[in-house]
Amino acid sequence: MKILDMELNNFRQYLGEQRIEFAADKQNITIVYGENGKGKTGIFRALMFALFGHTHIQQDNPKEPIHLVNLKKLEEMPGVPVEASVKVRFLNHDKTYEIKRSVIGMKSGVQISQRDGDISFVEIDSQGNYSPNPKTNQHEVNQIINSILDEDVKDFFLFDGEKIDTLAKTNETVKKEVKKAIFKLLQIDNVEEARALLNNLKINERRKVINETSDTNVKQKNDEIEQLHADLKKQKVYLEKHELNLIENNKLIGELEFQLAQNEDIARVQERLASAVRTSNSIKDHINNISENILDFVFSKAPYLLMNNAFYNVKNYLETTIAENNTNVPVEVLRESASTGVCLCCNNDLKLHKENMAYIETLIKNYVRSESNTFSNNILGMISSCFEDANKNEEEALKLLKLYRDKENELREIENDIYELKKELGEKASKELNLEKTAKALDAQKLESDSIKESIGKTKGEIELLEKNILKAEDELSKLMRTISNNRIEERVIKMIESLTEDIEAIATDFSSAMRDQLRDATTEIFKILIDRKDINLIKEININSKYEIEIINFDGVEITQDISQGQRQIVALSFITALARVAAGDGKIIDFPLFMDSPFNRLSGMNRDHLIENIPNLTSQWILLLTDTELTKSEERVFKNGNHLGKWYRINQIETYHSVIEPVLLTETMSTRGE
Repeated sequence: MKILDMELNNFRQYLGEQRIEFAADKQNITIVYGENGKGKTGIFRALMFALFGHTHIQQDNPKEPIHLVNLKKLEEMPGVPVEASVKVRFLNHDKTYEIKRSVIGMKSGVQISQRDGDISFVEIDSQGNYSPNPKTNQHEVNQIINSILDEDVKDFFLFDGEKIDTLAKTNETVKKEVKKAIFKLLQIDNVEEARALLNNLKINERRKVINETSDTNVKQKNDEIEQLHADLKKQKVYLEKHELNLIENNKLIGELEFQLAQNEDIARVQERLASAVRTSNSIKDHINNISENILDFVFSKAPYLLMNNAFYNVKNYLETTIAENNTNVPVEVLRESASTGVCLCCNNDLKLHKENMAYIETLIKNYVRSESNTFSNNILGMISSCFEDANKNEEEALKLLKLYRDKENELREIENDIYELKKELGEKASKELNLEKTAKALDAQKLESDSIKESIGKTKGEIELLEKNILKAEDELSKLMRTISNNRIEERVIKMIESLTEDIEAIATDFSSAMRDQLRDATTEIFKILIDRKDINLIKEININSKYEIEIINFDGVEITQDISQGQRQIVALSFITALARVAAGDGKIIDFPLFMDSPFNRLSGMNRDHLIENIPNLTSQWILLLTDTELTKSEERVFKNGNHLGKWYRINQIETYHSVIEPVLLTETMSTRGE
């Protein structure tokens, strides 16, 4: 099968008609390049819709509606039905086909309704003539498409990056998908159907014999076998239920582990934030203490420090004043001397020595001022003390101010850290994380998982015992039936059916083993081609065991499926997909199906990307890639162009919201916008 071209009309982001031609032959790579949100996945969705009528793809929530009709067109035509359609032409076994599906949408107010439109499937001859009677019955068209590419295995050829991630996991869901794909593509299911058919024939023939006999032992033994089969069927239902529960439980465990890992990452940021807040509060407390010390200093010491220069003048003035006002003669003696006119100290006649009388009168007048000498002396003492403490106080002031400035700078830095941490957390920064609750829920689910596994083990034991009892009872019934002489013809028929069943069993075992061996060898070979050279000796083989589960084996014979990296598991998944298609195609080394991949490189290293780009074109007839700007850097573009397999090159250009166009690009042009 090769996809030739696809036309979209008013489908999703693509307003009006858009067309893509897909490359084939030697230049078999088609790239559609577009940033996320511009309509890249809309092309993948269009292919799924056209081929299988699917409105949802794997990444969608199936409970939420998906609007396939272009929203801008609906806005322009309120209340009027608008048709969106996708037409795909493809080649299969040298015949060209065209399938077209449409969907009708209408917008009324804020409500958008959507219903299925027409479907058309036609064959086109080598001259380009269309068959006169297109098939328009949806069921009939779906049957034809499924005969070309079975819907159950389409995800192994037409898939997005999510599918690679899914196949890279090792849970029960993936194991079932792998088994189903192998059975479908390698036609092992046909052998299983033949085995089931023969078993039903045997039961019917035996029932005829038993109904005609009067032997109660035969009837009782048959009833016993039927009861055993009923019990076996019931146990298989239980087993399926347990396995589904285990799948759901493991899915929940995965979600909780992811949530825990995500929360732990957030918690680490929050812990850094909490630590930063604690540091900030501590610094603020320190600043408050420094502020109080500065305030105390301002009130107790700063005035004296500020007056230090003025104190020199005050000191000189006070010392002079004290000296001028200082006298050792009591005022009473001075006043008595002035009153009697004779100095009581020296009997000097003051009337004769009037200058002495004037001096005594001056001393009496100045005596009041001399009473302030005590205060002046106290002030001088204080000034002397301030002079002694001035340098120390100045150092203390500078120290307090420097400490205040340093703490303010620290606070600014930590507040900036807090801002950045809150920015990093975004909306989650304000939410309380309950990691303990999540961890407890995870532990509970793991216990539940262990309980389910125990139930699965017990149920498998019951099934094994029932199967043994059935074989034993079947053998006993066969011996009893051989004693019935009048049923020789029926007995020969039953023996023939049993012989055919044994042959089919042997064929099924051999065929299954051969197919698994082929798949193992092809997967291992392709893995060694695609993997980075430094990891080529990591894996000896990729085995498909008897339960059709992928096992990764190292050179010591140890299974390391759980031990390799996510990127390496994705290479294993791609190798398995490619190998499955190759084995299904038969003897050829070229896969006869297109590999249509949406965002396959997201989680792959640059070296692994290069190996895929260099080698997958040699393994498949057609490789169609929908790539983002992070997947198609200048490095990938260079490898694509150097390989000479690039045939078609398109760019998605968003004109406005809900209006994107698909633009062809010359192979000589540069597409990537990002660096190496």
